[in-house]
Amino acid sequence: MKTIQSIDRVAMILEYVSKNQNCRLIDISKALDIKNTTLHALIGTLEHWGYINKNSNNQYSLGYKLFELGKLYESSLTLKDICHPYMNALVESYGETSHLALLAKNKIQYIHKVESTHALRLTSKVGCIDELHHTASGKAMLANFDIETKQSLLSEAEFVPLTESTIIDQNKLNEELELTKERGYALDLEEYEIGLNCIAVPIFSKENKPIASISVSMPCTRYQKNPIDKIINDLICYCDEISSKLKTL
Repeated sequence: MKTIQSIDRVAMILEYVSKNQNCRLIDISKALDIKNTTLHALIGTLEHWGYINKNSNNQYSLGYKLFELGKLYESSLTLKDICHPYMNALVESYGETSHLALLAKNKIQYIHKVESTHALRLTSKVGCIDELHHTASGKAMLANFDIETKQSLLSEAEFVPLTESTIIDQNKLNEELELTKERGYALDLEEYEIGLNCIAVPIFSKENKPIASISVSMPCTRYQKNPIDKIINDLICYCDEISSKLKTL
Protein backbone atom coordinates (compact mmCIF):
# COMPACT_ATOMS: atom_id res chain seq x y z
CA MET A 1 0.00 0.00 0.00
CA LYS A 2 1.32 3.43 -0.96
CA THR A 3 1.68 5.77 2.01
CA ILE A 4 2.35 9.49 2.48
CA GLN A 5 5.86 10.22 3.74
CA SER A 6 4.94 13.10 6.03
CA ILE A 7 2.19 11.07 7.72
CA ASP A 8 4.55 8.09 8.03
CA ARG A 9 7.00 10.37 9.82
CA VAL A 10 4.33 11.71 12.17
CA ALA A 11 3.37 8.15 13.10
CA MET A 12 7.04 7.27 13.67
CA ILE A 13 7.54 10.35 15.85
CA LEU A 14 4.53 9.56 18.01
CA GLU A 15 5.60 5.94 18.43
CA TYR A 16 9.16 6.96 19.33
CA VAL A 17 8.07 9.60 21.85
CA SER A 18 5.61 7.14 23.42
CA LYS A 19 8.51 4.77 24.13
CA ASN A 20 11.04 7.48 25.00
CA GLN A 21 9.30 10.05 27.17
CA ASN A 22 11.19 13.33 27.77
CA CYS A 23 13.41 12.85 24.73
CA ARG A 24 15.11 15.69 22.87
CA LEU A 25 14.86 16.80 19.26
CA ILE A 26 18.34 15.47 18.49
CA ASP A 27 17.41 12.04 19.92
CA ILE A 28 14.35 11.80 17.67
CA SER A 29 16.32 13.05 14.66
CA LYS A 30 19.07 10.43 15.06
CA ALA A 31 16.69 7.56 15.85
CA LEU A 32 14.35 8.23 12.93
CA ASP A 33 16.90 9.65 10.48
CA ILE A 34 14.89 12.83 9.90
CA LYS A 35 16.64 16.14 9.26
CA ASN A 36 16.36 18.69 12.07
CA THR A 37 14.61 21.28 9.89
CA THR A 38 11.95 18.79 8.75
CA LEU A 39 11.58 17.33 12.24
CA HIS A 40 11.23 20.74 13.85
CA ALA A 41 8.33 21.62 11.52
CA LEU A 42 6.57 18.29 12.12
CA ILE A 43 6.95 18.42 15.89
CA GLY A 44 5.92 22.08 15.99
CA THR A 45 2.68 21.15 14.22
CA LEU A 46 2.06 18.20 16.56
CA GLU A 47 2.70 20.48 19.54
CA HIS A 48 0.26 23.06 18.16
CA TRP A 49 -2.49 20.41 17.95
CA GLY A 50 -1.76 19.00 21.40
CA TYR A 51 -0.34 15.64 20.27
CA ILE A 52 3.15 16.44 21.55
CA ASN A 53 4.13 18.35 24.70
CA LYS A 54 7.43 20.23 25.19
CA ASN A 55 8.60 21.01 28.73
CA SER A 56 10.83 23.86 29.95
CA ASN A 57 13.93 21.75 29.26
CA ASN A 58 12.97 21.29 25.60
CA GLN A 59 12.11 17.65 26.19
CA TYR A 60 9.19 16.01 24.42
CA SER A 61 6.43 13.74 25.65
CA LEU A 62 2.98 12.74 24.43
CA GLY A 63 0.35 15.48 24.60
CA TYR A 64 -3.08 15.70 26.17
CA LYS A 65 -4.86 15.28 22.84
CA LEU A 66 -3.81 11.66 22.55
CA PHE A 67 -5.24 11.01 26.01
CA GLU A 68 -8.55 12.58 24.92
CA LEU A 69 -8.67 10.48 21.75
CA GLY A 70 -7.76 7.37 23.71
CA LYS A 71 -10.58 7.95 26.18
CA LEU A 72 -13.03 8.50 23.32
CA TYR A 73 -11.89 5.25 21.70
CA GLU A 74 -12.12 3.41 25.01
CA SER A 75 -15.61 4.77 25.69
CA SER A 76 -16.81 3.79 22.22
CA LEU A 77 -15.55 0.23 22.77
CA THR A 78 -17.25 0.07 26.16
CA LEU A 79 -20.45 1.43 24.66
CA LYS A 80 -20.42 -1.14 21.85
CA ASP A 81 -19.86 -3.96 24.33
CA ILE A 82 -22.79 -2.81 26.46
CA CYS A 83 -25.14 -2.13 23.56
CA HIS A 84 -24.50 -5.19 21.41
CA PRO A 85 -26.67 -7.67 23.38
CA TYR A 86 -29.61 -5.25 23.30
CA MET A 87 -29.19 -4.58 19.59
CA ASN A 88 -28.94 -8.30 18.97
CA ALA A 89 -32.15 -8.84 20.94
CA LEU A 90 -33.94 -6.23 18.80
CA VAL A 91 -32.84 -7.93 15.59
CA GLU A 92 -33.81 -11.36 16.91
CA SER A 93 -37.25 -10.07 17.94
CA TYR A 94 -38.11 -8.03 14.86
CA GLY A 95 -35.68 -9.03 12.11
CA GLU A 96 -34.73 -5.44 11.29
CA THR A 97 -31.32 -3.74 11.21
CA SER A 98 -30.14 -1.99 14.38
CA HIS A 99 -27.49 0.76 14.46
CA LEU A 100 -25.52 2.36 17.27
CA ALA A 101 -24.67 6.00 16.52
CA LEU A 102 -22.34 8.26 18.47
CA LEU A 103 -22.36 12.04 18.68
CA ALA A 104 -19.21 13.18 16.83
CA LYS A 105 -18.79 16.94 17.19
CA ASN A 106 -21.81 18.34 15.32
CA LYS A 107 -22.66 15.15 13.43
CA ILE A 108 -23.36 11.50 14.13
CA GLN A 109 -21.18 8.51 13.35
CA TYR A 110 -22.41 4.93 13.12
CA ILE A 111 -20.02 2.80 15.18
CA HIS A 112 -21.84 -0.55 15.33
CA LYS A 113 -24.46 -2.46 13.37
CA VAL A 114 -26.41 -5.70 13.73
CA GLU A 115 -27.77 -6.83 10.37
CA SER A 116 -31.37 -7.60 9.51
CA THR A 117 -32.32 -11.24 9.06
CA HIS A 118 -34.25 -10.36 5.88
CA ALA A 119 -32.85 -10.84 2.38
CA LEU A 120 -33.79 -7.22 1.62
CA ARG A 121 -31.62 -5.19 4.01
CA LEU A 122 -29.82 -1.87 4.37
CA THR A 123 -26.49 -1.19 2.70
CA SER A 124 -25.26 1.16 5.45
CA LYS A 125 -21.66 0.97 6.63
CA VAL A 126 -20.14 1.29 10.09
CA GLY A 127 -18.06 4.46 10.22
CA CYS A 128 -20.40 6.54 8.07
CA ILE A 129 -21.01 10.12 9.24
CA ASP A 130 -24.33 11.96 8.81
CA GLU A 131 -26.01 15.22 9.73
CA LEU A 132 -27.95 15.23 13.00
CA HIS A 133 -31.17 16.79 11.74
CA HIS A 134 -32.18 14.44 8.92
CA THR A 135 -31.69 11.12 10.72
CA ALA A 136 -33.69 9.54 13.53
CA SER A 137 -30.43 8.71 15.33
CA GLY A 138 -29.36 12.35 15.22
CA LYS A 139 -32.73 13.81 16.14
CA ALA A 140 -33.00 11.47 19.14
CA MET A 141 -29.87 13.06 20.59
CA LEU A 142 -30.45 16.60 19.32
CA ALA A 143 -33.88 16.80 20.96
CA ASN A 144 -32.38 16.37 24.43
CA PHE A 145 -29.93 19.28 24.37
CA ASP A 146 -30.66 22.77 25.63
CA ILE A 147 -31.49 25.52 23.12
CA GLU A 148 -27.97 26.99 23.03
CA THR A 149 -26.35 23.60 22.40
CA LYS A 150 -28.86 22.75 19.68
CA GLN A 151 -28.12 26.03 17.92
CA SER A 152 -24.40 25.40 18.18
CA LEU A 153 -24.69 21.86 16.84
CA LEU A 154 -26.83 23.02 13.92
CA SER A 155 -24.83 26.17 13.12
CA GLU A 156 -22.83 24.42 10.38
CA ALA A 157 -25.49 21.91 9.32
CA GLU A 158 -26.37 21.60 5.66
CA PHE A 159 -30.15 21.87 5.33
CA VAL A 160 -30.28 20.14 1.96
CA PRO A 161 -33.40 18.17 0.93
CA LEU A 162 -32.36 14.55 0.46
CA THR A 163 -35.98 13.59 -0.25
CA GLU A 164 -39.31 15.42 -0.38
CA SER A 165 -39.77 14.59 3.31
CA THR A 166 -36.45 16.01 4.57
CA ILE A 167 -36.99 18.79 7.10
CA ILE A 168 -35.14 21.88 5.87
CA ASP A 169 -37.10 24.54 7.79
CA GLN A 170 -35.61 25.19 11.25
CA ASN A 171 -38.96 26.12 12.82
CA LYS A 172 -40.44 22.85 11.64
CA LEU A 173 -37.35 21.03 12.91
CA ASN A 174 -37.72 22.65 16.33
CA GLU A 175 -41.32 21.45 16.49
CA GLU A 176 -40.21 17.95 15.53
CA LEU A 177 -37.50 17.98 18.21
CA GLU A 178 -39.96 19.10 20.90
CA LEU A 179 -42.27 16.24 19.95
CA THR A 180 -39.32 13.84 19.91
CA LYS A 181 -38.26 14.80 23.44
CA GLU A 182 -41.83 14.56 24.73
CA ARG A 183 -42.47 11.06 23.41
CA GLY A 184 -38.92 9.74 24.01
CA TYR A 185 -38.09 8.58 20.50
CA ALA A 186 -37.30 10.01 17.06
CA LEU A 187 -38.64 9.05 13.66
CA ASP A 188 -37.22 9.31 10.18
CA LEU A 189 -40.02 8.60 7.74
CA GLU A 190 -38.28 8.70 4.36
CA GLU A 191 -36.44 11.91 5.32
CA TYR A 192 -33.01 10.43 4.66
CA GLU A 193 -33.81 7.96 1.91
CA ILE A 194 -36.91 7.12 -0.10
CA GLY A 195 -38.38 3.79 0.99
CA LEU A 196 -36.62 3.75 4.36
CA ASN A 197 -38.10 4.37 7.82
CA CYS A 198 -36.21 4.50 11.10
CA ILE A 199 -36.91 4.74 14.85
CA ALA A 200 -34.24 5.86 17.34
CA VAL A 201 -33.91 6.40 21.10
CA PRO A 202 -31.11 8.31 22.88
CA ILE A 203 -28.54 7.00 25.35
CA PHE A 204 -27.39 9.29 28.17
CA SER A 205 -24.02 9.67 29.89
CA LYS A 206 -23.27 9.90 33.62
CA GLU A 207 -23.85 13.64 33.31
CA ASN A 208 -27.26 12.95 31.74
CA LYS A 209 -26.11 14.24 28.34
CA PRO A 210 -27.21 12.49 25.13
CA ILE A 211 -24.09 10.82 23.73
CA ALA A 212 -25.46 8.09 21.47
CA SER A 213 -28.59 6.43 20.16
CA ILE A 214 -29.80 3.03 19.07
CA SER A 215 -32.06 2.76 16.05
CA VAL A 216 -34.11 0.20 14.21
CA SER A 217 -34.37 0.72 10.44
CA MET A 218 -36.50 -1.00 7.84
CA PRO A 219 -38.05 -0.58 4.39
CA CYS A 220 -41.40 1.25 4.37
CA THR A 221 -43.12 -1.89 3.14
CA ARG A 222 -42.17 -3.73 6.33
CA TYR A 223 -42.75 -0.68 8.55
CA GLN A 224 -46.47 -1.01 7.87
CA LYS A 225 -46.45 -4.66 8.95
CA ASN A 226 -44.17 -4.51 12.01
CA PRO A 227 -45.45 -4.02 15.59
CA ILE A 228 -44.03 -0.49 15.79
CA ASP A 229 -45.38 0.20 19.29
CA LYS A 230 -43.57 -2.88 20.64
CA ILE A 231 -40.33 -1.93 18.86
CA ILE A 232 -40.51 1.58 20.37
CA ASN A 233 -41.24 0.21 23.83
CA ASP A 234 -38.28 -2.21 23.66
CA LEU A 235 -35.97 0.52 22.33
CA ILE A 236 -36.89 2.86 25.18
CA CYS A 237 -36.50 0.14 27.83
CA TYR A 238 -33.16 -1.04 26.43
CA CYS A 239 -31.71 2.47 26.10
CA ASP A 240 -32.84 3.31 29.64
CA GLU A 241 -31.00 0.21 30.89
CA ILE A 242 -27.87 1.12 28.91
CA SER A 243 -27.93 4.68 30.26
CA SER A 244 -28.22 3.31 33.79
CA LYS A 245 -25.24 1.01 33.23
CA LEU A 246 -23.13 3.88 31.88
CA LYS A 247 -23.82 5.88 35.02
CA THR A 248 -22.23 3.14 37.15
CA LEU A 249 -18.96 3.01 35.16
